[in-house]
Amino acid sequence: MKRIYTSILILFFAFNAFSQTDKDQKAETILNSLSEKAKTYKTIEATFTFTQEDLKAEDITIQEGEVKVTGEKFALILGDYQIYNDGNITWTYDSDMNEATKDLTEDVQDPDSPTFNEMLTMWEKGFKYKFDSEKTVNGKTYQVINLYPLKAEEKTYHTAKLTIDKAKQEIVKIILLGKDGINYTYEIKSFEVNADLPESTFTFDPSKHAGCDVIDNVM
Repeated sequence: MKRIYTSILILFFAFNAFSQTDKDQKAETILNSLSEKAKTYKTIEATFTFTQEDLKAEDITIQEGEVKVTGEKFALILGDYQIYNDGNITWTYDSDMNEATKDLTEDVQDPDSPTFNEMLTMWEKGFKYKFDSEKTVNGKTYQVINLYPLKAEEKTYHTAKLTIDKAKQEIVKIILLGKDGINYTYEIKSFEVNADLPESTFTFDPSKHAGCDVIDNVM
């Protein structure tokens, strides 16, 4: 679950990494525009569809989700799971089990993963990139860029395919092509920025869930 929600949050910061080697000028221009626009986002609210496709097992799992982000704070709902992080405390709530786990963020945060603020400034390293194609669907023009991790041995996927709304300069879909034959697709349904989000957005209140079992790892 942690791996999934980390990938989702990276998605909403424009899959923010590319390298300065093996340049593709057209791709670089598009990615630079995405980067400049992303830096103006104070908050993000988005809904999306997450699809996991296992090519070997011929199995597909589809889940609807929503995410709200400001700085290093976020709230994510995906399937039965809800995750809230106010910058200090991380709550993970399993609605199916009616169970909530409370942790210090520093105890559950992956030290190798960038913070959300850092994600906005990572466009200079991490990936090679190549412009793939441009297509028009229902009157809208989309651009596709492929990203290839420089340290491929550290990733579970070999290619990330970004689909970008050319007019809005926003990513609308990311497909991660897995080395193990499992592909992940994130398709954005709605995307709003710079709305006022109260602090309560990023906290979890067990009292609002009757009978909720709380595992407190902070005490």
